[in-house]
Amino acid sequence: QTKSTMFGSLKEALVAMVAVASVASFYFSSSVSTAIMADSARRSEVESIIRERRRASFEARMTTGRVTTQLTVKSVNARGRWTVEEAWEWQKNVGWLIGGNYVPAYAINQIEMFSDEGWNPAAIDKELHIASQKGGMNVMRVFLHNLLFEEDRDRYFYKLDQFLDIAGSHSIKTIFVFFDACWRATASTGPQPTPVPHTHNSGWVQCPTHKHLLDETHWQQLQSFVTETVLRFRGDSRVVMWDVYNEPSNTAMEFNHIPRKLKISDGAANLTMITEELKQRQVLRLLEKSFMWARAGSPSQPITSGIWGSMHPDDGSAFTTIQISYSDVISFHNYDAEKGLSEYIDRFLAVENRPLICTEYLARGHGSTIQSALPIFHSKGISAIHWGVFDGKTQTIYPWSSWHTELTARPSVWHHDIFLANGTAYDDEELLLMKKLRRDTIDWDAVKQARNAG
Repeated sequence: QTKSTMFGSLKEALVAMVAVASVASFYFSSSVSTAIMADSARRSEVESIIRERRRASFEARMTTGRVTTQLTVKSVNARGRWTVEEAWEWQKNVGWLIGGNYVPAYAINQIEMFSDEGWNPAAIDKELHIASQKGGMNVMRVFLHNLLFEEDRDRYFYKLDQFLDIAGSHSIKTIFVFFDACWRATASTGPQPTPVPHTHNSGWVQCPTHKHLLDETHWQQLQSFVTETVLRFRGDSRVVMWDVYNEPSNTAMEFNHIPRKLKISDGAANLTMITEELKQRQVLRLLEKSFMWARAGSPSQPITSGIWGSMHPDDGSAFTTIQISYSDVISFHNYDAEKGLSEYIDRFLAVENRPLICTEYLARGHGSTIQSALPIFHSKGISAIHWGVFDGKTQTIYPWSSWHTELTARPSVWHHDIFLANGTAYDDEELLLMKKLRRDTIDWDAVKQARNAG
């Protein structure tokens, strides 16, 4: 019995030792895990505080209170289209706008411009300083994308604010563009594709993608993208105008599929097949809604969408009717040579008495140049925004035809853009003319009277 008692005691002691060791091991591993997780927890806490502060700042700057994805057009007391007098008052206040459609040299498209992988405020600051000082530019047209908003709206607004601060520091105002019917039909956030060599806009993407264009259950997200952005900056003097849809009637069907030279990385399995008729029908509906969604934000800036290509202000098409009748100021694109541009403008002047702004021009190989177009715009009191500022990953120095024609070297005549990536001008004479016309004053009352007389 003594042995049995001794054995029992020893057994209990061993069990106790194992238990103590297990408990010690548990607490040791727990403390190690806690130590490993501490930094992550602190980072999460800091990030949470930052997000909350950004959210508070966002809400504080909206007098109508927090906007949610449940927002409907009727939930905001939106005013209607501006009167002609209000449009001209805006024109007199902002003066003659001259600048470019801006994508930093580092970005292949609008997503990379604002993505976490690409965002580079220092590069933007350098480029806008050059554009302002060397070219006298006072406005930039900048494309947005709903995918960035949907991924992280706080970071999206933070970057837009930062961009506007940078642009404003160089006395440059901004036109934001929401939707775009041009180029590639698929898109995603994250790292963007590398440029296809010698190919114009090889990575530019449509907004929304064809997938979201067809899926109307996603349109509530698109509505939030537009209305929340307008609400965020509706009284911000750094934003000069809202462009709700870029070239909505542009079917871009040839760019929905892999180009004939098979250089674009999209696989056929990733493409949403869509007919031209279906795309036009969906875009037309989204175009009208986009005006309503922007108007719901009650902006202090005008709303517009530019007609383009063969469209004319009096052509009676469904797209033109919406774009002209819903726009506070009238915008258009024109890549014609001098004669064609003058005739195009004359058609506008015959039927429109609102301020005009050309939001795209400059295709040197087609005869649309700074020297041929800018004096016409200035003489008619039409603000002018050329396509492209810096030669970079968009590669828009190459012609549109490069999507189907193999090129192997940089063109001697640039299609778009004004500066090399290092800030050297493509043509110094262009910059001299831009700065000269920027200095010349325009009598806006006289321009208005001429429009009314027409």
